[in-house]
Amino acid sequence: MKKLKAIVLLFLILVLTSLTTACSISAYQKSIYYDDSMIAQDIDSYIFTSQVGSTTHNESNMKYRNFIGMDTIWVIESDGDGSFTIEYDTNVNKGELKIVLITPDNEVRNILEQGQTGTIKMKVPRGKSRIKAVGNETEGEWLLKIKLEGDAVIRKFD
Repeated sequence: MKKLKAIVLLFLILVLTSLTTACSISAYQKSIYYDDSMIAQDIDSYIFTSQVGSTTHNESNMKYRNFIGMDTIWVIESDGDGSFTIEYDTNVNKGELKIVLITPDNEVRNILEQGQTGTIKMKVPRGKSRIKAVGNETEGEWLLKIKLEGDAVIRKFD
């Protein structure tokens, strides 16, 4: 009987520890959206309850549910004479979404926020820049088409 109580107690402790850890990760990810210093970090931290789509060297097409956190789409390198143009079409059904450029000196520049359609051209500073999606309990879809100019090249895409 004592063994059974010990096993049940151990099981309850494990469940509570798991729930506490999951809540703290979620709280961290929820805090990212409004904090540029967190967005500028080299790491990604995100949760999608559903994610369907793909990213190539020149296009990212994603339909998602409950996206929380930040996810790097492209890493772009330039010797200082590069730029890119992004054609975008986003639809946000709930929550908040933004697509940002993070410069080599970790400055965060908004490319778009919420549901928008349009085109933007931006210079790429010398070094490694990143384009990230940042979500706050958001649901929707995005279509991004990127065209590089000058010496800018995509080194990574997910």
